[in-house]
Amino acid sequence: MRFHPFSEVFPLLPDAELAELAADIKSFGLREPIWLYEQQILDGRNRWLACQRAKVDPQYRTFKGTEKGALALVVSANIQRRQLTPAEKAFAGARLAELRRGDNQHTARAASSSSQAEIAEKIGTSPDQIQRAGKVMREGSKALQKAAESGEVPLKKAAAVTKLPKREQLAAAKAAREKPESAADLSEFVDARDLEREEQEYAERIARVIDADDRLKQMSAELKRANEEIVALKQARDRYMNECGAMKRQLAAKDREIARLKKSAAA
Repeated sequence: MRFHPFSEVFPLLPDAELAELAADIKSFGLREPIWLYEQQILDGRNRWLACQRAKVDPQYRTFKGTEKGALALVVSANIQRRQLTPAEKAFAGARLAELRRGDNQHTARAASSSSQAEIAEKIGTSPDQIQRAGKVMREGSKALQKAAESGEVPLKKAAAVTKLPKREQLAAAKAAREKPESAADLSEFVDARDLEREEQEYAERIARVIDADDRLKQMSAELKRANEEIVALKQARDRYMNECGAMKRQLAAKDREIARLKKSAAA
């Protein structure tokens, strides 16, 4: 069974989650039929793969609407059903944008009415993130794409190293992650007004140093402490983002386990 290009906008489940889905289908059957369009799988790649693992005959239903409607079905179903990470949303938005401006008129026609901003709103991301993901898709190595979409390296870092030779990109992105980040990197996670206020405070401190030589040592110490605070804030931000990603995956696993237990109890 072939997968329709629209079905590949969103990523496949990780192997562990696909194994859980296969076990659930083997125990309780396939609850939601797989959507077909133009004799290809439109929505339900994960369900189809899980059925193959579970050796269960899948059930199908055919979408008879327009191409635009078929693409809308894929977006709606995945956004509502799945708990996507920010990176996965960005790459999904980039794939939608590529469909719109692709050379294949068959797929481009369905997405041509959606601007990048509209795509970002539907997916729940930002145009900037979509542009970064698109850059990684077009110019990055396969290894870099996989690492960025999985969250192994930050998307912004991945996009920044795409000018390097492909064999060097992933290592450079991982190395960059270990280096202190600039205030521009921090702006993704800290309110812009806070950054502006911090910059203004720095400017005022520097002005006081210039105007009062006798306070030079004191102001240098203040600047050093401020720099240390910012470094600590960036490190705490990184830990928080990593913990959030891990918690989301744990919560998703618990939700699936609770659903299975409820169904087992009802049976």
